[in-house]
Amino acid sequence: AVAREGLALSLVASGDPGAFSQLAALVTAGASPFREWDELSRMLAAAPPSSEKRELLRAIERRPDFPLSALLLAIAIESAVASTPRDMERVLALFDIAERRAATIADPESLRRLALTAAAIGPIGLSSMWAQRYAQACAAMHASPVPLLWPRRTSGSELRVAYLVPRGGRSVLGGAMIDIDAYLRHVATAHARDKFAPAILFVGDAAPDNSDAAHLKDIPVGTLGVAPGLAMARAVAEADYDALIDLAGMAEVTGPFLAARPARTSWSYPTLPGAHSVENVLAAAFSAESGAPTVESLVRRAIEAALTAACTQTSRSAEPATLAPAAMVQLWRSAVAAHQASDADSALAGYRAVLAQQPDFAPALYLQGLLLRDRAWDDDARLSLAAAMTAAPAYAEARIALANLERERGDLESAVALCRAGLALAADENSRLALQRALGLAELARHDGIAARAAFEEVLKGLPTDADAHYNHGVALQMMHLREDALRAYQRALAFNPGLVAADFNIGVILQEQGRTDAAIAAFEQVLARDPRRVPAHKALGDTLLAARRIDDWLRVFERFEANCPHALSLAVQALEVYQYRGDFAGLDRYLDRVRQDEFKPESETDLADCLEQLLFLLLYFDIEPEAQLGLYRAYDAVAQRVYGKPLSPPQIRRAGRVRIGYLSGDLRNQVMGKMMWSVVQHHDRDRFELYFYSLTPENDEWTQRYRELGDHFEMVGDLPEREAARRIAAKDLDLLVDLSTHTKGAKPGILALKPARVQITHVASAGAGGLSAIDFNL
Repeated sequence: AVAREGLALSLVASGDPGAFSQLAALVTAGASPFREWDELSRMLAAAPPSSEKRELLRAIERRPDFPLSALLLAIAIESAVASTPRDMERVLALFDIAERRAATIADPESLRRLALTAAAIGPIGLSSMWAQRYAQACAAMHASPVPLLWPRRTSGSELRVAYLVPRGGRSVLGGAMIDIDAYLRHVATAHARDKFAPAILFVGDAAPDNSDAAHLKDIPVGTLGVAPGLAMARAVAEADYDALIDLAGMAEVTGPFLAARPARTSWSYPTLPGAHSVENVLAAAFSAESGAPTVESLVRRAIEAALTAACTQTSRSAEPATLAPAAMVQLWRSAVAAHQASDADSALAGYRAVLAQQPDFAPALYLQGLLLRDRAWDDDARLSLAAAMTAAPAYAEARIALANLERERGDLESAVALCRAGLALAADENSRLALQRALGLAELARHDGIAARAAFEEVLKGLPTDADAHYNHGVALQMMHLREDALRAYQRALAFNPGLVAADFNIGVILQEQGRTDAAIAAFEQVLARDPRRVPAHKALGDTLLAARRIDDWLRVFERFEANCPHALSLAVQALEVYQYRGDFAGLDRYLDRVRQDEFKPESETDLADCLEQLLFLLLYFDIEPEAQLGLYRAYDAVAQRVYGKPLSPPQIRRAGRVRIGYLSGDLRNQVMGKMMWSVVQHHDRDRFELYFYSLTPENDEWTQRYRELGDHFEMVGDLPEREAARRIAAKDLDLLVDLSTHTKGAKPGILALKPARVQITHVASAGAGGLSAIDFNL
């Protein structure tokens, strides 16, 4: 059956009329279902009218599952309208089906054909309904998110008018055939040149030899599913026409072109069968039969009066530019060419000159913003990108560039808000996917794994082979401690891009967290074999070996770390432990001096926060000046706010009840802190205080059970991302949260940085301070 379908379709494509009969037999046979409906629809749309085609369509109509597609329905109606008057009953029945399905028909080509056939049978109301739906579908698919026109009208006192002329130079208007040559001669090109500057835009492959007209070569006619390119609409828009008068109607596939709004106003004749639904209509028209110059003169004057009234009002909406269209285009193209040639100075000067003429020209604001960003002039870049986005709110590229800048400067809430607002405006799939990607990166920076995961899953629906999207999806899953899912995401990323070293590294981290020490070590060694200066891999390898008590290997890989990455901040952290273990006090002093001098550099904001959390604990074991220690605490407080995000806001009105006290610790177990605190918490007056315990470790022993039984609430939050853990704690509306960990092993100070309680206090004075302004007191 598949072979027979393929053969019949290939014969149709080759122009064999007998193939229609073969297809008719196949679509009505009950032995096996016909499969190639989409391909058959495309072929029928391209095939010229014939009795064989009509018979095939009648066979399809008799199927119980007809209509099988909107396009087949439109073609069937089109064929019925072209048949004898006896088929009018059939036409109306088919239109009745179309009207019932109208809300589900979104394909522009189907809607165009329905509008044309509705116009052919007469009722103007029916025709205009389908014309409006066609215009809406074209706008949804082809309207440019960035206006193509100059924001200000370019200079020139004449009204610039373009006439869109159909292929073949003939069009039905007002029930009579118009001779387009006569229309152009007596109306379009007869305007007074001191007041009007007319242009003729021909649809099709060739304009008449004597036309002296612009020519829309790139608008394909009669090609199913092919829309005119945005480049052609942009080229027409650069000429800055005040009015575009459509004489072609929907007999030509120009709906997408018109949807891009290539002129300041669009016009058509409502009496033109298949007229496009545009914002302005022309009432007066003439036919070849009229032939009277006085009538032609009246038509031209009526057009001139309507255009003058409407376009003059439009042009007064803003102060005009001082350059003519051609000069404006040249200035813009020169700036872009300089940018493409990496001549940033000339490009910036060019964009400034363009913006002096057109202050709200979104593309110039966007490209200027990129150049300013590349020069690290971030404040100016943000202003330029924000102006581009204000001028064109659906301009996805400008919005994404601004969101990325906000993310990099630590304003994560703004970055997320920009992306989510952009998604509500996204006009096409590519913009939506790009915004989801930017949103996912912002949510990762906010440590919101749940939101980041959702964003990257949306990206992967549209781009299932995108290695970076799989990698970032893995990061989100790893952030949520869904380790096996994250491993699979990283493996998919590597399948599509074997050179993605970051995925190999994260696989090693997960293996280490799962206790698969040898596999983790092998993974980190593999990363370092490909990138010997990969600081996180050196650090992770050393930490893994130390945790496994493989001291000789730990010391050996540290020496390699020291040789390859002498200025890494995480090297300094590891060095304090290594040199102390060796008893090399001179080496310790050298590293401490370098820490004081701020010689070590982090890999990222997250790396800085991680390293400072370890340093602030390790430095308790060394003599270091209080001023230097205070400087590190302040640096940590500043970076923690950028890495973990802004503190949560407590409810304005406290929930009634006993005073609610929470304890956050990794040691609610058989450990010195757990035992010491038990002697305190068991004496709480339970009539006055409600107790909440939050454990940072999955370990569970008899001491843990005591805390479970004592508290009003006990929860393991160590496996949750910091923000999610903080949200759960904040939901209890605690009056006081007591930190029992500071920066000791297993601590998660990021939870405290988000301030999930009204008051926070650190109780472990012997282990230093938390160093966070979100912590109110240190007991």
